[in-house]
Amino acid sequence: MRNIGLVLCGGGAKGAYQVGVIRVLEEFGLLDEVQAVAGASIGGINGALFLQYTPDEIEEFWLRCPWSSVFSVSKENMKRMNQIIDSMNRRQLSPFFGMMNLVGVANTVDLPLKRTGFEKAFRYYLNPSLIQSSDIDLYVSCGRMKTTERRFFKLNDLSSREMKDALLATTAVPGLYEPVYIEGSYYVDPMKYERAPVRPLLSTDCETIIIVYLDSRSRINQPMIEGKRIIEIFPTKELGNGIYGSFDFRPSVLKYYMELGSEDAYRILYRVLRKNPKAPHRVKITNN
Repeated sequence: MRNIGLVLCGGGAKGAYQVGVIRVLEEFGLLDEVQAVAGASIGGINGALFLQYTPDEIEEFWLRCPWSSVFSVSKENMKRMNQIIDSMNRRQLSPFFGMMNLVGVANTVDLPLKRTGFEKAFRYYLNPSLIQSSDIDLYVSCGRMKTTERRFFKLNDLSSREMKDALLATTAVPGLYEPVYIEGSYYVDPMKYERAPVRPLLSTDCETIIIVYLDSRSRINQPMIEGKRIIEIFPTKELGNGIYGSFDFRPSVLKYYMELGSEDAYRILYRVLRKNPKAPHRVKITNN
């Protein structure tokens, strides 16, 4: 498989699933074939990490990053939400009463949230010069406020400040965070605008586009788009519980998402490549 485009969809904490997929791409020897990446929301963050770090380093980032600070949700509220989600998962609390409790937690938060923690994380974890000099093109999708329009920012061509604004915009969940003003318009997370940010890769030399979903219901289900071969990698089990599942950053949950991403990616890519490679060392192969 040559000339690969990688599409990383959004979903908050569920983005750890993509870390597991990237691990398998490395172990199949496919990372060097990736020519372009397009991401939305947390997929945009993962795309920026992809251009800078090894899979080991990306995994370490995910497990060590102070997510409550990055997304400006207090540790106490994060803890309370996780306790409610745990009770729902163990069926000690019905989905209805669980959601009522979650709404109660949300109502204690002063919206829209200010993301000062994101600024610190950007300075610490992101090196704009590495993205600017990368041979891999990186596109980040944002939705234009009060329209159905999307705009794709090519981060390689942006300044440090412009990169930060684009990453802030793609993760600005409407109603939760302030929209980001860029070149005369306000932009937000494109969650309501698209299933997968494929469009910028259709005009590249990529022969194959691998789309990594965080919700199987978002699949495009098209083997070809404008002459590009499409391979879809998607969770075989549901990740999280709605938007609150997107803020479940407990290390145990993130590790589970990574493992599932590796398992699903291996199973799908194994069939596509029609080889019999040694199973990636972190993947549990099943017979289904």
